[in-house]
Amino acid sequence: GKTAFAYFATNVLRDYYQSKRIITKFYFVVDRLDLLTQASTEFSARGMTIASINNKQDFIENMQSPAVIPNDSQRGQYKETMNVVNIQKFSDDSTAIPNIHVTVQRIYFLDEVHRGYKPKGTFLGNLLGADKDGIFIGLTGTPVLETVTDENGKRYKRPKREFKTTDLFRQYIHKYYYNKSIADGYTLKIKKEAIDIKFRNDIRAMLGIPEGKSIPAEKWNEALSSDPFVDQLCTYIKDDFQAFEEIQEDDSMGFMIVATSSGQAKKIQDWFEQNTDIATALVLYDEDDNKDKQEYFRGKRDNATGKTTIKYKGVIVFNMLLTGFDAPRLKRLYLLRTIREHNLLQTLARVNRPYKKMSYGYIVDFVDITEEFEDTNRRYLEELRSDIGDDEDAKDVDTIFIDIEIVRQDIRTLENRLFAYMGNIENNLEAFRRQIEPMSEKDVREIDGWLDEYKEHYNELKMSHADVSDIPIERIKKAALETSRRIQLLVAENILNNDGEDAEESVDFTNLIVDFIRTGEIDLDFTSEQDVLDIIGEYVNAESANTDKEDPVFKDIRSRYKQAIREFKDHADSTDKVKKFLNTIKALTKEMQILNGRNTSLSNMYSGSEEYMRIHKRLAENYSENLDSIKTHNIMNKTIDAINELLGGMQRPSRGVVVRLLLRPVKDAIVEEGFKNVSRRQVEHIIDLFIDDKFSE
Repeated sequence: GKTAFAYFATNVLRDYYQSKRIITKFYFVVDRLDLLTQASTEFSARGMTIASINNKQDFIENMQSPAVIPNDSQRGQYKETMNVVNIQKFSDDSTAIPNIHVTVQRIYFLDEVHRGYKPKGTFLGNLLGADKDGIFIGLTGTPVLETVTDENGKRYKRPKREFKTTDLFRQYIHKYYYNKSIADGYTLKIKKEAIDIKFRNDIRAMLGIPEGKSIPAEKWNEALSSDPFVDQLCTYIKDDFQAFEEIQEDDSMGFMIVATSSGQAKKIQDWFEQNTDIATALVLYDEDDNKDKQEYFRGKRDNATGKTTIKYKGVIVFNMLLTGFDAPRLKRLYLLRTIREHNLLQTLARVNRPYKKMSYGYIVDFVDITEEFEDTNRRYLEELRSDIGDDEDAKDVDTIFIDIEIVRQDIRTLENRLFAYMGNIENNLEAFRRQIEPMSEKDVREIDGWLDEYKEHYNELKMSHADVSDIPIERIKKAALETSRRIQLLVAENILNNDGEDAEESVDFTNLIVDFIRTGEIDLDFTSEQDVLDIIGEYVNAESANTDKEDPVFKDIRSRYKQAIREFKDHADSTDKVKKFLNTIKALTKEMQILNGRNTSLSNMYSGSEEYMRIHKRLAENYSENLDSIKTHNIMNKTIDAINELLGGMQRPSRGVVVRLLLRPVKDAIVEEGFKNVSRRQVEHIIDLFIDDKFSE
């Protein structure tokens, strides 16, 4: 989000200063090498040029030059430049020098300003001293609100304010709360899971702590790096994550272990190497190949083959990767130590990236972070509301965190909602099917949603090692299959009865036809239900194989198919009418297969291109009075040659570019085929046929 903001802001700011005849130079300042690489990659992917700043001398020369970027890097096409630089490269010598010939405005986007930027700090001094006329825009997901220690290093019960991020960077120019991010689908909620009772009791027994007594901090710290503890801990994590994969039915996810010390992290890594075939990466400040380990955990893409390689299932850390590490597949975090303040919020965010159909990221909490999280969250809300006076946007921001007790409450609510159906669900699913049969699609969807929530909450309880023996989960799953099937039938019937254009061309009416046969109690003495399915399936396959759904012939066949089903629904009360219906479907299948054969033949005229096959047909349909098949083919070939020559190197040309480049060659091709009085509007229409299909992506 921060790099996206900076990218779009460059366009706005450049245009603003350009009107004042001022040149803009943009800098994105980071405080870690991995973030420098990440930011450079993201800006480059958006089409920006990345300035080459490899050492302090490069940066000194960059700051003292008015040039935005050397011309040879642009390859004849203007691209905005971002100077991505590490804060450590700022020094007393890296000072902007005014130029008498041009006016340059340098604009600095400072990443992660909640750390490293202090009123009396070297980084801030070097930064502000480098450019007295610079504009500095701070970016952070967790602004510093208050200090949390006194002069002796002890935490205040109610923290004392020393300075805030807004003391350094003035007021907020934009804010985006994580409740909005969750609602927009950019981040997930987080579920916290406690460790199971057996593991707790095993640790108590190992430490000699009676049940019901809390574990003293000194005993806990003493045990953390002991071999027996590490063995029990790693066994627990291994079994827990394997159960997590089974419940989620997905083995592509990864986990992170946040250790209490570097020493413990190394012991955990050794245990996984010696006792399992689970590949884990140890990422510590003094370890080698940290960059490669991160990439191979995320998934490293080979640009030549397009394949992504993942080497590690887990990553083990102490202080590294707790901020700024984006790996969407990271969905389970094992937290072995207390993390405070904004660092806690940053750490939790490692598992909140959207991934496939996951609804949550998961924290397995070994140290009970609830109180720390609630305290940090409360103070953030109080401070933000005080600073911004923005209760409306800040409301409900505590929704990032879902506790297992809330899951239990949700299950109780669902059980009340489903009470009227549970008798049938638990004892007679056929009765449940009949119960929902007369209901509207809206009502069935509501029940289906409740059942899906129930299944999801069951999984959450199971992953939290709660007792789920009293939940009839298998019956719930079968009931969900019934509601899903009923919804499909209702959707298909609604589309069947729609006389206009289909909202969903790919809807399969097979199950609907079988349902008509069953509910009508028609005697299929001449055939079997499976034979009916095979006949319908052959048509469905032929329709699915068609590669030109805009063809009037295709639409006519499909319309007659729907009409045949409607008549079958309303009048199929005898064996003879069923036979007639099936013969009609067989005939329509042959028509569709013949049409598909013609499409394939025409595609082969253009080296197998389905796009050019469709464009040829639209061209022939629109200009049948002037063009026969041969003339249409000739115009197509000449236009294709012009596209390859003039647009071959462009990935996503705009309509204006395509029209400008193709206008002359397309008109010449049409005139050569005897269409003498072709107008510009007609030429542009023909070019639009190519744009709508060939360049639509």
